[in-house]
Amino acid sequence: MLDVVIMLSCDGMVFTVEYALLR
Repeated sequence: MLDVVIMLSCDGMVFTVEYALLR
């Protein structure tokens, strides 16, 4: 369970960074 939560958190951070760079 923790691994999944961490993976989702990492994906969310990466998505946020990529979204900020695209803007």
